[in-house]
Amino acid sequence: MQRLVGLPLALACIVSAAGAMGCRFLPTFTNGAEAQTPRPYVADTLTRDLGLGRVRTIGCLDVGIGISAGRRPSDDWLLDIDVGNRCGTNEALDLGQVSLEAFERSGVRIGMWLLDPRATMHAMKIPGSTSGHETIRLASSLPRERIAIVCANLSRVVRDPAEARQPICFERAPEEPEGWRIRDGSTVGGS
Repeated sequence: MQRLVGLPLALACIVSAAGAMGCRFLPTFTNGAEAQTPRPYVADTLTRDLGLGRVRTIGCLDVGIGISAGRRPSDDWLLDIDVGNRCGTNEALDLGQVSLEAFERSGVRIGMWLLDPRATMHAMKIPGSTSGHETIRLASSLPRERIAIVCANLSRVVRDPAEARQPICFERAPEEPEGWRIRDGSTVGGS
C-alpha cells in the first residue's frame, strides 16, 4: 500500500460487473479531486450523515452500515460500510469479521454471509483522522425474496471484545429508495 504523507486516506473499493472487488487507500479531499486542503474525519460525522441507528462507535472507529441493491434487479445485495477514525492513531479493523444474520418475516433464520471469493478481506490499519467506504456483496442460503430482516453485528471487527455493540438491523421496505429501512431498536422479533 502506498502512503501519501500529509493527506488523509480513504478506502476506495470497486465492484466490477463480474463481482470482483478491488480496494485501496486514496486521498480524501474536501471538495473533490481538485481540492487543495485535506479534510480530516471528525467524530460523529458518520452519525450525522447516515443517522444514529446506522452507526456504531467501537473504540476510535465510527462504523456505519447500509444495504443497497445492485444495478440490476438480479444483482446481489451489497453491504455498504463507512468507517471514520476519530482518533489520531492507526486503528485495526477487520471487515471480514462482520457477522450477518437474516430472517424471514416469520422469524426463521436464513444463512447470510459476506461474499469474498478472492479472500481479499483482511485486517487492516485505518490511519488516524481518516474515513473510507467499502462495498461488499452479500450471499444467502435461500432466495432473497424470502429475506425480510438483515442484521449486521460489528462486535468482532476490532480486537477488543469489550467493545461489542448491539447489531444494526434493517427490514425490507419497498417504499424506500434502497428497499430497506433501519429497524427500530435493531432487534429481531415483533414489527
